[in-house]
Amino acid sequence: MVRNRFGKRLFRTMVVSVLATFVCAAAVQAAEDWKPSKPIQFVVPYAPGGGSDIFIRSIENVVKAEKLCPVPMMVVNQPGGGG
Repeated sequence: MVRNRFGKRLFRTMVVSVLATFVCAAAVQAAEDWKPSKPIQFVVPYAPGGGSDIFIRSIENVVKAEKLCPVPMMVVNQPGGGG
């Protein structure tokens, strides 16, 4: 009886694992086909020149230098609102 329950549980776990693998593979394929159609805006909730601003601008420079994004990217500083 115990062995039969363990076998069923193992079988269910294997089936769920295989289905999850197929679902994840389909999601990865869909993500690879998607491309942005409008310019991307990085919103920095602080004033220009701060740590967050410098960090996101360095990321923007790397993305531009490596040509990782087909559309232009902009950094938009919007201070206020409690960050």
